[in-house]
Amino acid sequence: MRPDLVGRGLGRAFVTAILDFAVEEFSPQRLRLLILSWNERSRKVAEALGLDIDGTMRGVEGDLLVMLRPPGRSASRPGGLTHPSDELP
Repeated sequence: MRPDLVGRGLGRAFVTAILDFAVEEFSPQRLRLLILSWNERSRKVAEALGLDIDGTMRGVEGDLLVMLRPPGRSASRPGGLTHPSDELP
């Protein structure tokens, strides 16, 4: 996100659009998101969209949280709640 847009409450809509695009274009079994461990705002947005912390890894920029959204969770639904139409076959 552009730096001038940070802090305006746009993060959730921004990340939701990215996740929805990924699901529509690629039909992944699960989604993985890497977030720098110091980035509390991004972690909170990811958790609100149904991603769970799965572990950590070392990156060039610092420690990264590995966050996963398992099958059946929707980025568009508040709190990542499962809806029957979101289930994989």
